[in-house]
Amino acid sequence: MEQNAFSWIAAKAMLINAANHIREYLAFCTNDTMRSQAERYKGQVAINLVQLEIQKNNFKSANAIAIKNLDHVKNFLKDMLLKHIVPWLILNSC
Repeated sequence: MEQNAFSWIAAKAMLINAANHIREYLAFCTNDTMRSQAERYKGQVAINLVQLEIQKNNFKSANAIAIKNLDHVKNFLKDMLLKHIVPWLILNSC
């Protein structure tokens, strides 16, 4: 396996792991400020996953992640909608 492919796989694994840890944290967190921060991190992890998928021309996967993230943003981070919609707009303008 070439170095770039390994790096891509490692990066994706770390982001998925981060998303899982955030999801576990949100399951028990009751502090509103900490929940808000965790929700923001969760959205950023999704943006990074979209970027990785685009890098490998996995547009269908990138689109699915972006749409799921937009639903998350709509429910939890309305003030961050523009930041999170840009990757989806770029993806769908190609």
